[in-house]
Amino acid sequence: MTLNDQIKLAGLNDIEHLSKISGESVQALDSWANSNTQMFKVIIDGAALLNRVEKNLESHAPFRDVVSYLSKQYEVGEEVLSERSMELEFGHTRSVVREQLAKLESYGYLSKKQGKKTIIIKAFEKNLLDKLP
Repeated sequence: MTLNDQIKLAGLNDIEHLSKISGESVQALDSWANSNTQMFKVIIDGAALLNRVEKNLESHAPFRDVVSYLSKQYEVGEEVLSERSMELEFGHTRSVVREQLAKLESYGYLSKKQGKKTIIIKAFEKNLLDKLP
């Protein structure tokens, strides 16, 4: 599989797109692709995740609302409001709030266990927060 195939398979456009998201130069990415394929795979996976989160922030108001609220109100390790409380806070239905929390859990930002509190386990990246209202 070619370098561009790997990048496109991850949902990214090309190596310049990967460079923009990852913050690494095209030359460094080329070097890692040829010398350290494990590192290159980690960079692609991380950039693909950030790309998915960014697309959700741009196109999905409930997701943007939840991320904006959580990033301003909580630090890593803190328990967040219940789904019911967030429903009242945002004006979105509980099922919509639950869906947004599930996305954030799948992206690695939250730990959410049935019957337990939801906890922030990873800080939101600054470049994503810059896109919030």
